[in-house]
Amino acid sequence: MLQAGGGRRPVVVAELAAWRVFYAAMQGQTGPVTVPCVACGLPMVQLDGQGDSHFWPIATAAGTVVPGHPTVTPEGSMPLERANQWMEDKFSKIPATPRQSHLGALWFVYLLVPTFLWLSAVFFLLLLLFVAVGANFMDDVIDFPFRAVMGVGALALGLALFQATRKR
Repeated sequence: MLQAGGGRRPVVVAELAAWRVFYAAMQGQTGPVTVPCVACGLPMVQLDGQGDSHFWPIATAAGTVVPGHPTVTPEGSMPLERANQWMEDKFSKIPATPRQSHLGALWFVYLLVPTFLWLSAVFFLLLLLFVAVGANFMDDVIDFPFRAVMGVGALALGLALFQATRKR
């Protein structure tokens, strides 16, 4: 295997990407098709070239395509070259949809939770200092760093909210 499962990001729709792998295997340009990738469902090719290819139907918006000699398309049975042209004509102009990452939508949670915990720890320590030492110490020594920490926290929160709500 050249790449881990799910590592490919085809620039065409999945139906056409799967067809191209099947077509290359039927033409003898690659090794045999073995199994679908568990991550993306695209065909995986055996590198050593030993064994038989295992083709499966491709479900498309136009109907089911069954690779083979001849290939069965929604428009009927046709030779391999004509089926390849049919697939390219039908699906090459459709843009591939990018895979959405769940981390992209929740990245601010990963930023805000540690920030909240850190600020809670700072507040707790300041509260202990206030109780243990007294109000004069808080007013004279802790006031500037406390305001600086709160200002940086507010700036980080504002930046996180801005990034989370902007259009991509």
